[in-house]
Amino acid sequence: MEFIRRTWQNSWFLILPIIILGIFVIYILFLGVKLSHQDNERLSGLLVEKDLLNSTLQDLTLKSEAAVCMGEELVIPSGNIDDLMPPKNASDVVEKLEKSVVLILTENGLGSGFFVTPSKVVTNGHVVNGSASKGAEVFIVNANIGVHRARVSDIQFSGDYAEDFALLTIDDQVGTPLTLVNVQSPSEFKLDQVFAAGFPGSVIESDQEFIKLIELGEFSVPDLVITDGTISSHQKVFGEVFAFVHTAQMSGGNSGGPLVNQCGNVIGVNTFINTSTDGVRNFSLISSELLQFLSRSMVVPRVSARECK
Repeated sequence: MEFIRRTWQNSWFLILPIIILGIFVIYILFLGVKLSHQDNERLSGLLVEKDLLNSTLQDLTLKSEAAVCMGEELVIPSGNIDDLMPPKNASDVVEKLEKSVVLILTENGLGSGFFVTPSKVVTNGHVVNGSASKGAEVFIVNANIGVHRARVSDIQFSGDYAEDFALLTIDDQVGTPLTLVNVQSPSEFKLDQVFAAGFPGSVIESDQEFIKLIELGEFSVPDLVITDGTISSHQKVFGEVFAFVHTAQMSGGNSGGPLVNQCGNVIGVNTFINTSTDGVRNFSLISSELLQFLSRSMVVPRVSARECK
């Protein structure tokens, strides 16, 4: 103890600053650890908040991309919106079409159609014209929903394809509707890629599933035929309605099926072909003409609220 006392008396002016400095260093280190802990907690909280905001933003973006017009209202769907989302690739377009496009069987032959609401199918008037006037049964067939008896609830067909639409109704709300495009400037679609979907007789007549359905009465569905092409031009058919001329191959049986863009949205209804010595021209009545028909029929379909990108 005497040694410590003498050392303190002789060197206090050196020892005291060292002690003070040591205390200060310890304080700074303790404060730094405390601040670092607080910063880590705050940073963790900010990261959680960031993830939550990113998730919310992503959800809002997805819903915005899937938004559709229903009449005069912009509708952002809730729940499972996969059926409304833009496709990520060609297989998504195929899946969407296979759910929505139907084979139409009448006593006079066959055609194609597609759902515009869960219980209403659009096709060409000439596909069901004879059946509508005679009151014969019309059947629609789709792998997703099976076979359903349908009735012709509205038809506009003048015999020259100038106006050629029909609306079929089934009793059950089982269909997956396609989204329509309200085409305002047809010339802007020139050279756009398109897909024609339907059941052309020249292709499905050799399909074993179709043979079983027709000849054996078994439930089976022929494979949906999808062809691709581009928009060549547009014109007013017979001076009455606008139609796209395109290169996606069609034949008898395609009538009433949809012509869709790369997003799987309907831009036309495949209606007729024109064969001449210089080739085949495929005509699809533009979807804006279909929207007018549906409006007169008091049907409110889904209409795309965004451009296809």
